[in-house]
This record gives sequence, C-alpha cells and structure tokens, in this order.
Amino acid sequence: MLALIGRRLLVTLPLLLFVTLLVSLMSLLVPGDPAVQIAGENATHEQIELTRQRLGLDRPWHERYLDWLAGAARGDLGNSVFTNDSVSQLLQERLPVTLALTLSALVFAALVGVPAGILAALRRNRWQDSLIRGVATIGIAMPGYWLGLLLLMVFAIQLGLFPTIGYTPLTENPAAWLHGIVLPTVALGAPAAAEVARQLRRSMIDTLQQDFVRTATAKGLRYWMVLGKHALTHAANPVVTVLATQMALLLGAAVIIEKVFVIPGIGELAVNSVINKDLTIVQGIVVVTTLVIVVTNLLADLAHAWLSPRTR
Repeated sequence: MLALIGRRLLVTLPLLLFVTLLVSLMSLLVPGDPAVQIAGENATHEQIELTRQRLGLDRPWHERYLDWLAGAARGDLGNSVFTNDSVSQLLQERLPVTLALTLSALVFAALVGVPAGILAALRRNRWQDSLIRGVATIGIAMPGYWLGLLLLMVFAIQLGLFPTIGYTPLTENPAAWLHGIVLPTVALGAPAAAEVARQLRRSMIDTLQQDFVRTATAKGLRYWMVLGKHALTHAANPVVTVLATQMALLLGAAVIIEKVFVIPGIGELAVNSVINKDLTIVQGIVVVTTLVIVVTNLLADLAHAWLSPRTR
C-alpha cells in the first residue's frame, strides 16, 4: 500500500510540471494583449509599453515561466495581472466553495446511483429495471445547466422552498449552507448518479452470475449477506472508477452550475479570468484542479486495493 502511494506521488510532480508547461505555452496562442486592456483603449503606444514592462510581459516567455515555477514551488502562484491580487489567496477563498459543491454532488451520485443500480440488477428485465434505465438515460443526456434552471424555476421561484441564488459558507451557518446547496448539488450530481446506476447495474448482473456467489448461496448463507458482503464488494470496483472519473467531470461542470446559481467558486473565477485574459489566475486554477484530480485518483486506487485483495 505504501509503495502504491509512493509511486503515485512520484508521478504527480512530473505531471504537474507538464500541465503548467502546457498551459503556459497555450497562453502564447491566446489572442489579445493584457497590457492594452489595462492601459485602456485610448492609451498611447508608450503607455502600453510601460504597462507591458511593469507587468513583465516584455520578458522572454521562458524567463517568465521559470520565475513562476520557482514561486509555485514555494506556494506562490503569482498575482493577478489586472487586480494584482494573490492567486494563492484567491484560490484559498474560492476552492473550498467548489470542493464543497463537487463533493456534495459526488455524495448525491453515490446515495442515489448505488441503490438504483442494485435495484435494477435485482429486478432485471422487470418494470423497475426499465424505469431506472430510462431515468438514467435521461439523466445522462440532460444538460446540467438546463436542469439547474428548471430546478430554480420550480422549487425556488414558484414554490419558494429554496433560495434562488447566493451561497452561505459551511463554517458560518451549516443549516443555511445545506439549504442553499441542495439545488446546485442535484443539478450537478444528477448525470453522475445516472452513470453510477448504469455501471453498478451492469457490474452487479455479472457478479451475481459468478460461481463464488452461487457457492456462497449453496452453503446456506443468507441472501442479503451474500449480496452485501460478497457480490456488492466485488461489483463496487467499477463504481469506484466511475466516481473517480466523475470527480474530474464534476469539477469541469461546476463552472456552469456556479454561474447559474451565482456561487463564488473557482468556476466563476475561471470564466472571468479567461474573459479578461488573466492567464496567471487560469494557470493557478489548472494546477490546483489537476492536483485535486490526482489526489482523487490516488484515493480510488486505495479503495480498489481495499475492496480487492488481488489488486493489493
């Protein structure tokens, strides 16, 4: 187990280096000049050049990248080109919001998708199975922003059960946070729940036909013990992989959901930074989200090892 963790951590450093290098190179292809935007439309050529020198944009690309990399190694991701705010501070304020939304959606996907997948497998080719598969297909095909707007119109505007927009931090008021996070969580987690249900159904059907399940049943073990201790443990491996994959997808989809529900997370920050061509913030966001995905995959590998002795 420790060797697995060590190998994953060794892979993380070159992966982060490659990602930062790729983002920095892609920034050269982005049209527009931040110095022109900051100096203003009516600025003279001399004013634009002074602004470019002040921001360090006149220096060669590799020098700027190496300086940024040296700062990132110390935990300093640079400053915003437009506001001069610390990128590390901005991410420290907004990342917990996005992580809270993403993890809530992941928990929702597990709580809804796992029971639905088990029920569909146990009632294979019956009306319960057909209903769950139909709903799962709709859930995967339905855009998250459309579902979010629909939930807002019905449950927030018409029924008044939930707030329309805004976000209350968990540390300030847990009850208000839970009340306000329900609709964004459902909108973000519904496609993930549908995918979990589909994958678990398929895996459970295959597992229930295995010889070790039939042997355990023939030995007289209770059906629910065979189902929970043997079949579900074996069938859960694909679900762990799906949840780890969904974590990356949810982080990307959170950009739109945060815009719909006006949640001040890194998604909203990323959109505004791309519009303003504030590439220092974009680079910091990519690094942090990559690190979150790497940690998620590491946890998924550990879960695989725990569920399957053969993996260990």
